[in-house]
Amino acid sequence: PQELLSTDGIIDVSDKLAADGTLTWTDAPQGRWLLMRFMAVTTGGHTKHGRAKHLGLECDKLSVEGARQHWQSYTRPVIDSIRSHGADVQNVCMDSHEAGPQNWTATLPADFQRLRGYDMRPFLPTMAAGLLVRSPKLKVQSPKFLYDLRRTIADLVTVNYYGEFNRLCHEEGLTLTAQAVGGALCLASDNIEVKRLVDKPQGEFWGYQTEGNYDIKDCSSAAHVYGKQIASGEAFTDITYKHSLADIKNLADAAYAFGINEFVVCASAYQADTTGLRLNTANGRQYALNRMNTLWPLSRPFWDYQARCSWMLRQGKPVSDCCLYLGDEVPMRTLAHRLPPLPQGYDFDAFTTDALLHRMTAREGRVVLPDGVSYALMLLPSEEVLTPAARKKVDELMAAGVKVWDPHGGQPLSEALSEAGLTPDVDAPAAKHLYFCHRRTDESDIYFLNNHSDEAVDEHFTFRVGASSAELWNPVTGEKQRLATESNDGQTTTIHLTMAPRESFFVVFSNRLSVLPHKEEPVEESLVAEFALPDWAQSSDPRIRYYSGTATYTTTFALQKKSKKATYRLSFNQVGSVAQVFVNGREAGIVWCSPWQLDVTLYINKGVNRLEIRVANSLWNRLVGDANKPEGERQLQQTTPLAQPTDELVPSGLIGKVSIVELKP
Repeated sequence: PQELLSTDGIIDVSDKLAADGTLTWTDAPQGRWLLMRFMAVTTGGHTKHGRAKHLGLECDKLSVEGARQHWQSYTRPVIDSIRSHGADVQNVCMDSHEAGPQNWTATLPADFQRLRGYDMRPFLPTMAAGLLVRSPKLKVQSPKFLYDLRRTIADLVTVNYYGEFNRLCHEEGLTLTAQAVGGALCLASDNIEVKRLVDKPQGEFWGYQTEGNYDIKDCSSAAHVYGKQIASGEAFTDITYKHSLADIKNLADAAYAFGINEFVVCASAYQADTTGLRLNTANGRQYALNRMNTLWPLSRPFWDYQARCSWMLRQGKPVSDCCLYLGDEVPMRTLAHRLPPLPQGYDFDAFTTDALLHRMTAREGRVVLPDGVSYALMLLPSEEVLTPAARKKVDELMAAGVKVWDPHGGQPLSEALSEAGLTPDVDAPAAKHLYFCHRRTDESDIYFLNNHSDEAVDEHFTFRVGASSAELWNPVTGEKQRLATESNDGQTTTIHLTMAPRESFFVVFSNRLSVLPHKEEPVEESLVAEFALPDWAQSSDPRIRYYSGTATYTTTFALQKKSKKATYRLSFNQVGSVAQVFVNGREAGIVWCSPWQLDVTLYINKGVNRLEIRVANSLWNRLVGDANKPEGERQLQQTTPLAQPTDELVPSGLIGKVSIVELKP
């Protein structure tokens, strides 16, 4: 065949096939012809997860019938089984699509004609053999056809699979949480638009993604653009017994700052053996958030933290400065596009063509969504030509006063931000890695701040909100304090904040009178008592070095005089990994994360005080210790061994200095 085929030289001879598939073509034109026969068959792809002898074929993701078959054959029996035992079912949660690509369904030619406006059949040689085809009449060539094909597949996945699954859930009174389609994007899809037809869009973040990832940004962007209050996250996937609760909090804080406000933990391996001698290890994956982890009994404050943060971040509406257009080409996700060089202190949501054409209008020079969420600046994609429809809509928005930054236009982004009237939403120059997100209610502006670094921050923070009252809400302790505002010009408010490494909290602004106690910085500090302690993992005694569990430290200290105006703080240099504190027989609290300190004022008395600290480390060191023993001498049975004899241990116990300090205002 010639390098470029014309549709004028392509003849459909399907009507000349006999019932047995034999081709009888008696009036064929003279010349040499390439005969191509096309058929559709299943890919043979099986479901990825499940028991080896119970893996079925993947359903058709492009058809309503495929979604219904999936529902009737799998989802419905699970729901009926749960209900038959008297339990309640409220939600269906769907993982990311990891079953490979699909490029055909029985109705694809008709669907393509309906959605794209022309017949796809002359271009089948392109799909099947990579031949280049052009249509002089339609002015369509193979690249345009492939673009339209991917777009059609994406549209069918969105409506026929996820949309139908959502509808089927609603018939049963259930909500659908779905990663639609997920970070792998092995199926042609628009990772923003596909989430518009699920109740709760979901992203995912893993144990190694300590700086966050753009799958969760896709999820939160979809939630914001399509007016969904909850942006869900498959949380903590593949964390290990090496991780402390503080390590896991660091993952959570990045997700919160990226806009996630619900966690679905992946996963917690079922532990049926209550004797504590057998560990189910999920085929070698640790899924360490379970009751066999030795730090589990002291983990309640960790879960309280997640509850407080997710609740706060569901209030009101999101506030972002910019909306980033990803274009129309699929497969598509934010990570596949060159991200805008936004300085620290600005935030953005990503969107695609469906939202551009059907959700976005202009009002007072801003891009506005139907629920009132708005953006001051639109950012165009750096590596894609806009379609005529998209170009027309962008031009209409610009004509209505919307500021648009085109990376190809030569204008620095900093200049475009200035023209849009944007200053940083949070400005703290000394904070090198300040993660944040901002939500607004009718009465308050809520900022989540995360010092995502290992350096302390002592800085004047300027927020782009004018308010008479500022409060610090601490999700670790549940405490609230009034903050002193250093300046307020009606547009911005400046306050002084200190943040320990990896510390996070909320700053809440409003114009209501705060009745909370004022947060006062101490002006005088004096040491009451101090102790220095070694790391268990550095002990020469293997019983200590490989110990996993809880150990109790006890001591006494004397306080000559207790000042009524002073605060007494217990501070730790390093905790491996969580410490429960008792003072004079009363529990004062649990310390599990930065800033690694506890207010013990209420529990300390004048004279001799008894201090008891129960420290739990993780299960990891025991696993390494067992790996150094013959199987018959190991303390913990494992369905799959997790550690090697040479693996590094994690720090355990109270390490370094433990101090009790008196702070006077």
